Amino acid sequence: MLLVSLVAWAQQKSTFFFVENKGQWDSEVLFGADLPEGKLYVKKNGLSYRLTNIIAGGDPHDHVHSSDYDHSHGLREPSFSTVDLAFKNSSNAQVVPSKKHREKYNFYLGADQSKWAENCSVYDELFFVGVYQGIDLRMYGNEGAIKYDWLVSENADASAITLKYGEATEIFLEDECAFIGLKSASIMEKKPISYQKDEDGNKLMIETCYALKDNELSYVFTEGYDPNKALIIDPELVFSTFSGSVSNNFGYTACFDDEGSLYSGGIVFGSSSLLVV
Repeated sequence: MLLVSLVAWAQQKSTFFFVENKGQWDSEVLFGADLPEGKLYVKKNGLSYRLTNIIAGGDPHDHVHSSDYDHSHGLREPSFSTVDLAFKNSSNAQVVPSKKHREKYNFYLGADQSKWAENCSVYDELFFVGVYQGIDLRMYGNEGAIKYDWLVSENADASAITLKYGEATEIFLEDECAFIGLKSASIMEKKPISYQKDEDGNKLMIETCYALKDNELSYVFTEGYDPNKALIIDPELVFSTFSGSVSNNFGYTACFDDEGSLYSGGIVFGSSSLLVV
C-alpha cells in the first residue's frame, strides 16, 4: 500500500518533478521522479529507468492490461523493464537540487515502518556538478518530457561525455536519433541541439550527432566548436505519448462525433490515479 500526498499535481499537469529519498527507496537512490510510463531514479553518477511493460493480447473484455491480470487471483502488480544509464569514466559528481516546492510528500510503504518517509522535499531541477572535469549536467522536465543540458565550460573536453546503457536489448541510430530497446519498452534520445553564444549573447548553433560503440553513446561535433567558449548540449528523452495521468495508463478506444470532438477511453492503474483534462 502506498499513500502519497497529491498536493499541486493538478496544477502541474504534464510537468514532472524530483522527490528526495528519505528511506522510501533503495539507499543508492538520491531522488525519484514519476514518468508517464514508469519511474526514474537518480543516483550520484547515473540514472535508472523502470518502465512499465506493455504486452499486447488477452481478453479485451477484461478492461485491464493483459500483463496485469491473473485469471485466478485478479489484478496483479504490473511488470517492468529496467535499464541503468551510467556516466562512463565520470568523476564523483555532486547532485544539487534546485527550485524547491512548498509542499512536502509522505510515503507509507506497507507495514514495514523503515520504508516510511515523511516531509520529503520536492524540486523542479537537479544539477549534477562535476560529472566530468569542467562539465555539469542540468536535468528538468518540459511538457511531460525529460530534458537535460550538458553544460561544458570553456576549455573543457566535451568528447569525454559517454553514456553507457546497461541491460538494453539493443541500441541503434536512426534519423539522427538514438533508440534504446528494452524487453517490452523503449527510450529515444532525440537529435542533440548544441550551441555557443557570441559576445552579444546570440546563439551560434553547433552541428552535433551521436556516435555509438558497444552500447555507449557519445557526441560528435561534425564541424567542431570554439573550445574557448562555453558549450551547451541539449538532447531530449522520449518514452511515449503522455495521455494525461500521473499513473500508468493505457488507451483502448477513440472516436469522434459529428461536431469533430474527440473522445477516448482507457484505464489508469496506481494509487496516484489522478486524471488531468
